[in-house]
Amino acid sequence: MHRWQADHEPCAPFVYFYGDDSVELRLQVMGHAPDSIAVVTWDKYRGEEPLFRGYLEPWAPTAEGWVFRIRVPVGTRRLSYRFCFQDKMQDRWLGSSGWSTTASGARPFELPYLFDEEKHSAPPWAQGAVIYQIFVDRFAREPDGGPEPTQPWGAVPNARDFQGGNLAGIMAHLDYLQRLGVDALCLTPIFLSPSNHRYDITDYYRIDPRAGDEAALQRLADEAHRRGIHLLLDGVFNHVGSEFAPFQDFLSKGEASSYANWFYPLSSQKGDQGPAYATFGFVSQMPKLATERPAVQRYFAEVVSHWMQVGPIDGWRLDVADEVAPSFWQAIRALTTALRPESVLIGEVWNDALRWLGPHAFHGVMNYLFRDATLALTKGEIGPERYVRYLGQVMGRYSVPALTTSWNLLGSHDTMRIATALEEDRERFELALALQMTWPGSPMIYYGDEIGLTGGAEPACRQAMIWEEKRQDRQRLALYQKWTHLRQAYPALRIGQWRLVAADPVYELLHFERFTTDQRIQVVLHTGNGTIETPIGGFTPGQRVVDLFSGHSATANVAGQLQLQLRGYQFALLSLER
Repeated sequence: MHRWQADHEPCAPFVYFYGDDSVELRLQVMGHAPDSIAVVTWDKYRGEEPLFRGYLEPWAPTAEGWVFRIRVPVGTRRLSYRFCFQDKMQDRWLGSSGWSTTASGARPFELPYLFDEEKHSAPPWAQGAVIYQIFVDRFAREPDGGPEPTQPWGAVPNARDFQGGNLAGIMAHLDYLQRLGVDALCLTPIFLSPSNHRYDITDYYRIDPRAGDEAALQRLADEAHRRGIHLLLDGVFNHVGSEFAPFQDFLSKGEASSYANWFYPLSSQKGDQGPAYATFGFVSQMPKLATERPAVQRYFAEVVSHWMQVGPIDGWRLDVADEVAPSFWQAIRALTTALRPESVLIGEVWNDALRWLGPHAFHGVMNYLFRDATLALTKGEIGPERYVRYLGQVMGRYSVPALTTSWNLLGSHDTMRIATALEEDRERFELALALQMTWPGSPMIYYGDEIGLTGGAEPACRQAMIWEEKRQDRQRLALYQKWTHLRQAYPALRIGQWRLVAADPVYELLHFERFTTDQRIQVVLHTGNGTIETPIGGFTPGQRVVDLFSGHSATANVAGQLQLQLRGYQFALLSLER
């Protein structure tokens, strides 16, 4: 009986094909791991003459054990391979037929042929980018000749009243956003709608006059691009508003309507039981689209094409993305890539998103799993070991481009604000922000979090931005700016690899590295109360080490260690002094 348990299949999430014609092979090892795990690869048309032999490295801890990984070249686009588990007692080979004590006894795993269309990739600008989400009606208002708001700026938010935020207001604050250090803006929907959130769209070809017009959008895109800031729109393609003309035609004519197959009639849901059609959730004002139907796909392909050429727009955040037909997203991905190869698609998926990630759909997702884990850690509901295993499960399943392009958020227009969620505890907030800015992925800032806006569940989290500096938390704003500037200065924090050093439940210590070929940054976080003192190693004796965040420096002792003291919820960002 062999001593190891491992899982691998020749497909995602165990195999990813990348743009440099390499394949990443991953192996889930449960429980006890061997001394080493090797992989041997060859081309089946050349016998079993080895093309590559290398050793897998531990990548991500999971609830079951560890995910190991290795990148291997595939020059011929064909790959056969086996894994060899090695320790002092005996080698064991793992292939598609299971375990064997000999290589020949383990039938190889096969990748018969790898096609370009299978490559996992993401635009370089989007990997590790700092994203800023704007709820358009509440960010800023500038005079533009549009309708007057129905509520004064700063009124208690509700679902229907407008406070007048518009595209001109966003453009007027681009300098502020540039100083904040954001790489991309994501706007909530801007198209004609009866509500201030505009997720119940009436006309996809018309910008809501309260927000602006096509000329305003083009000016905003041009001015943002001039500052090096990308612009993304919110694509609401799962459902429409009940005032959408094709839906009104369907309501009045029923099956005789030329749009009848755009929607899902539900004859069993009539009268007091609800609307006689499928909806988003149970919201009658948001009828669900039949996105698998060709006519619906053609219509929205034209919508996407129109706005990407008007803007030009750099990508889309896609609403309720996991309730839309896979064929719809496949068509949209092909279209947006053809129109703008550097554009990005980000899906709103609140749970595991493996099914939706890759060349057939999204570059990344809104990483609500990161938010859930980080809130649980900073509130003391889980410890660092459970935290890394929870998020390690995500890391072990997503491709590297998908992981680095997904948005690590602490709050959004659909959630309680981070300050409120942490009961305005400053130390816990700073720890959560440190994790957001150092964990693999793209940190997403929800407008106003950087100046201390508070608010509970929607619509309370959608209050008006405060622009009077005396009412802003300027210390918090400076903290965000410091983090974004550090990410700009140190690529290791944006796109560097990740390695766990320690997740100590006793000392409540989380320690990991972010590194590139020429940078290595150690992130050390105390996730509990009190003060701890711990040695941090891995340095050369006598090396000067600087905390990039505090600016303090120290010299490694003869054992290559620093003695680090951390207060409750304090962190350090250690790098060799330049």
